[in-house]
Amino acid sequence: MQGNGELLNNSANPSIGVAAITKRPLESGHVIARGIGSFDTRGVAVRIVQNPNHVPIGLLDGAVTKRRIEHGEMLTWSDVDVPDSIALDAWASISSRVV
Repeated sequence: MQGNGELLNNSANPSIGVAAITKRPLESGHVIARGIGSFDTRGVAVRIVQNPNHVPIGLLDGAVTKRRIEHGEMLTWSDVDVPDSIALDAWASISSRVV
């Protein structure tokens, strides 16, 4: 990096999120050790206003599935228990302004 500033900026009021999509079936009670860079999920860009219940892939570290989730499904908040974190608090604040 040459110090040329930000490459991407989704602003203080983002309109795009990176939703988690399953790469394989996940059984109920499965622990997703890492959202980004795992064999469990991949990310896809979505408009937040059109997908208000999507779970951002970056929040999935340590998340536990609540039900069996099939290959290719977009994870929603009703599908997983996500551990508390500063990032989760920040997402709650962002999503309440966007939706």
